[in-house]
Amino acid sequence: MINLPLTFTITGPIPTKKNIVNFGKGRFYRPAEYHRWVRNAILELRSQKVKSGLEYPIKPERVLFKFFITRSKDADNLLGTVFDLFQESGIVQNDKNITHGQFAVEKSDKEEYCEVTFVL
Repeated sequence: MINLPLTFTITGPIPTKKNIVNFGKGRFYRPAEYHRWVRNAILELRSQKVKSGLEYPIKPERVLFKFFITRSKDADNLLGTVFDLFQESGIVQNDKNITHGQFAVEKSDKEEYCEVTFVL
């Protein structure tokens, strides 16, 4: 057990996947703005990944999520979006393997962002 903390920051508002679904032709899909956010967030995470010097995917012992938001949002929807993002970015192999963690949602007067700390 290393107990090395590794922190990533995602800047800007975190969209909640549950609330941004469009329906058409009997199917649902995520709008282009969601996919654009995912691409930009992955680029942001990749630059932080390179700086850490670790091999990925990582296997965290626990994860600490801290959301700074300007308006009320449902925490479980925020967590779902961020879990999927870390899997899609290759930081974790499968988000179902994140089994221990804590989260906090705090009000921010200025900007929205999320800090995620993995304890390895």
